[in-house]
Amino acid sequence: MTMGQLARQLDVPITYLSDVERDTRPAMSAERIGRAAAILGANVEEGLKAAAARGGSFKLPAGVSPIGQDAGASLMRTWAALSDEDFSQLRAWLDERTKGGSGLR
Repeated sequence: MTMGQLARQLDVPITYLSDVERDTRPAMSAERIGRAAAILGANVEEGLKAAAARGGSFKLPAGVSPIGQDAGASLMRTWAALSDEDFSQLRAWLDERTKGGSGLR
């Protein structure tokens, strides 16, 4: 697939994708990364990790419930202190809840 074909399917200008590729624009949103991964048959989590590495942080939408905002704030507060075991347990819990990564049941 060409960059032009992907841009058309994502409904963005080809210059946008080119700018993202050349690091002259911020990484795509998580939603757009998900759409691109689906179109390309790629692993969405790899795309999200690459975007986070490039931007220096993971970005989550704040437009969720107050409880969701509290959970996000707790993750931000404790992130650096979590161990690999903590991350593994969190990941396993999330994977169980999402059953394949398509969202919560």
